[in-house]
Amino acid sequence: MTKHKFPEEIYIAYAVCRNCNNNEFIVDGQTQICNNCKELLFRTDERIYVLNKKDIQQGKKDILSKNEIVFPEKILVGYATCSTAANGEEVVIKDQVICQQCEEQMVIEDTAMYFYSNKTYKCPICGYEGLYFPPDNSYETCPNCEFDFTSYNDEGAINEYKEKWDKKQNEQN
Repeated sequence: MTKHKFPEEIYIAYAVCRNCNNNEFIVDGQTQICNNCKELLFRTDERIYVLNKKDIQQGKKDILSKNEIVFPEKILVGYATCSTAANGEEVVIKDQVICQQCEEQMVIEDTAMYFYSNKTYKCPICGYEGLYFPPDNSYETCPNCEFDFTSYNDEGAINEYKEKWDKKQNEQN
């Protein structure tokens, strides 16, 4: 039994340090400080992980990203606190415990295992069924029609792109 409430779903990002070339997996939105040189990390790709293994689609296994990064099938995440910084608590990958506020070592108080979510989503433009994130919460670009989902909340942009996509498809047929 865990002492802390872990989220049902988290985003794990692959991050690279441009200063020392270290690379590591991080919980997206949390500590983004390099464990080697304490400089900022830059995310290059991310995937969704779930706390409950039963939420994984059976028979689907795709852990290779578009950048050929192999995401682990499961990852141990910890609830970490910092004794120095006020509000210094966060969910982190077990071995990556540098406080983003004061850059001191944090203490892991509790852990939980997360599992790679192989769930995919459908592109509302072309119907491609391999998107890793829900279109309304994504920075992803569809590999099929190249729609950039950062403008997903702009209904005019969606309609315009869909019309262009449909026209292009009709011309090819």
